[in-house]
Amino acid sequence: MVEFGDLISSDGTTQPLGYIYIHDGVSSVLTGSFTVPPAGVISLPFGLTLDTEGNLISSDYFADHIFLHLGISSTLTGSFAGPSTSTKGLTLDTEGNLLSTDEDADYIYIHDGISNVLTGSFVSPGIFPQGLTLDTEGNLISSDDGSPDHIYIHDGISDVLTGSFASPGILVRDLTLDTEGNLLSTDQDSDHIYIHDGISDVLTGSFASPSTTPRGLTIFDFVPPPLLEANPPLFITDGLNFVIQPQ
Repeated sequence: MVEFGDLISSDGTTQPLGYIYIHDGVSSVLTGSFTVPPAGVISLPFGLTLDTEGNLISSDYFADHIFLHLGISSTLTGSFAGPSTSTKGLTLDTEGNLLSTDEDADYIYIHDGISNVLTGSFVSPGIFPQGLTLDTEGNLISSDDGSPDHIYIHDGISDVLTGSFASPGILVRDLTLDTEGNLLSTDQDSDHIYIHDGISDVLTGSFASPSTTPRGLTIFDFVPPPLLEANPPLFITDGLNFVIQPQ
């Protein structure tokens, strides 16, 4: 069972079916895994993110589709084609709209909610855009594996940059933030997942990925809303008087 703060990662090693892994916190210890998409389709799961209800969204490089999962599982509730031919990174903006990257088109796309309808796009800062995430203030962070590999900090959701730094390896893939706002990145060449100090090139740790080709990353940070009482009391007291409770 996935818990708050657990890392979720993907790989494309075990083709024709890539795997999505559930980690114990931010560590190399695994508590589960599953394959996507449906049987009979060659897959390479890449980008990962969560919707506003804690359901996983994954992109698949070979299938060129974005898949909607039921919770954190292989069960799918829907899918749609990516904006171009090689969808990679995924994240949600602060209003719940999906953002995606496309390696072939060198574009970052803004979707209307979780759908294939687009409301905007802009050219990525470098060639071969890969991962996406947001910082704690809602600014986009993106990565590319052009030359050199870089991680870019955007001004909001735009092509305007406020900073950048070199990635830890030479084939940076996806990005996410842990529950304390520290950046996590994957690197396919070094087969490692890196823990950054905040949003910077300073590293505080790293560990080997579950496979030899790490791709997607996201953190399970969904907090369910509190349950409401089915039958709240009709009367409440303020200590002195009984007051009718609105129903």
